[in-house]
Amino acid sequence: MILFIILLILYFSFYNYLEKLKKENCNCALNQDHELIKKFTLFYIGFLILFPLIILLLLLFNKNYLNIFLKYINKNKKVIKIITLIIAIFYFYNVYKYIHTLDTTNCDCSKSNIRTFMYYYSIIVLFLDIIIELVLIASLFKKNKNLDELTNIILKKPKIELSNKNKKIINSKKKNIQDIISKSKSNKLSNKNKKLIKSKLSNIQNVLKKYKK
Repeated sequence: MILFIILLILYFSFYNYLEKLKKENCNCALNQDHELIKKFTLFYIGFLILFPLIILLLLLFNKNYLNIFLKYINKNKKVIKIITLIIAIFYFYNVYKYIHTLDTTNCDCSKSNIRTFMYYYSIIVLFLDIIIELVLIASLFKKNKNLDELTNIILKKPKIELSNKNKKIINSKKKNIQDIISKSKSNKLSNKNKKLIKSKLSNIQNVLKKYKK
């Protein structure tokens, strides 16, 4: 939420700067890139306002739809990230190109601290977005352990592992069930109970395999 607020303040600053250039008739800054960046900045502002608002409304009025919405995002998160990064790369490339043009053409009426900040901010974000985009695309088409680990580090994806204590508990339960199965040969358990015990043993083995280092 804090990140959303910071980004919202940034994009509002960018939009106000672009709008100010138009109001002050800074003609050397009023080109096609100016209009394109202004529209995209407005799009980002709208997204940063609407997305949390949709989540909040769904949370208040219909939690079932919220769960469906979040599950859909989680299921397609990699593709969604790739698309949003492509849009971001396109936007920040145009911001960089626009500010660079203003600088090289000596457009004095466009000079401001916001312009300088936009220039360096676009370079940094553009560089990071391209790296993340390449890693994400590569991880989609090539199943590579090292690549997946790199993606997890960049996107801060948590790795789920069982603790040693929990592994010992599961192993202990597994041993108990195996003992019961061996005793069942002499005690003649019903087929239903035998199947139930074997099913539980199989589940424990699957859990151990899943979380095995």
